Amino acid sequence: MKQFETINILDMIGAIGETKLKQRLSDFSCPVNPEIEHFVVDHAIDFAKKKLSVTYFVIDERYSISDSAKYIQLFNFF
Repeated sequence: MKQFETINILDMIGAIGETKLKQRLSDFSCPVNPEIEHFVVDHAIDFAKKKLSVTYFVIDERYSISDSAKYIQLFNFF
C-alpha cells in the first residue's frame, strides 16, 4: 500500500528551491479541469509567496506529486 503525505508549497520551495519546483510543476496535468492545471502551473507559487493562498500537494513515498487532481488549495479571504 502506498504511503502519502501532504506538503505545503512554501515548504517545497524551501526544500528544493523555486526553480526546481517550477520545473516539477510544469509536468502537472489535470485534463478533467484545465483551470486547476493552469493555476498550479502558472500561479500557485506566486499566490503562496504573496500569502493569497497556500497549495498543499499529496505526494507519494517517492516524493512525486500524485495523481494530478490530488491537491488542496486554501485561500485567505479578507
